[in-house]
Amino acid sequence: TPNTTITLNSSTYIGNDFPDSTARWRYFHNFYSIIQLHKKWAVTVGVDVGAQQAAEQKSQLHTWWNTVVLLQYKANHQLSYCLRGEHFSDPQKIQLATGLPYGATVDGLSANVDYAITPSVHWRTEVKWMQSSTAVFQKLTQALTRQQVTMATSIAVDL
Repeated sequence: TPNTTITLNSSTYIGNDFPDSTARWRYFHNFYSIIQLHKKWAVTVGVDVGAQQAAEQKSQLHTWWNTVVLLQYKANHQLSYCLRGEHFSDPQKIQLATGLPYGATVDGLSANVDYAITPSVHWRTEVKWMQSSTAVFQKLTQALTRQQVTMATSIAVDL
């Protein structure tokens, strides 16, 4: 951390996510920075890059990557809001298994509200819009579409 207003994080994973009989090396790196603009405002900028062996004992790598920008406003010790924009590219379906012969590039926007019910119980509600370069999202009618809007709520408990 360079100073009290900037946090830097860099994480790397090198390993295998498959059974030994079908082992494939995976390389993944995550980098992000949190910039505290003001007591109540923060911006997070991040990038993920990954590569995985295309098949057992092969030198060809399939890659994916993601970028993200978040703007967070902390209203008080219990309530915060966040806007998020992201871009995700996975042409070989390593992370986004489309079930189709092609991968996808996805852009997304989301907004969430976080509320600390108690210091160890947190409630989040989020609305997310995503748009893909190809039709990969499944509607209730089973038809595929390029866009999807979701709303979710969750409660997290610190034990």
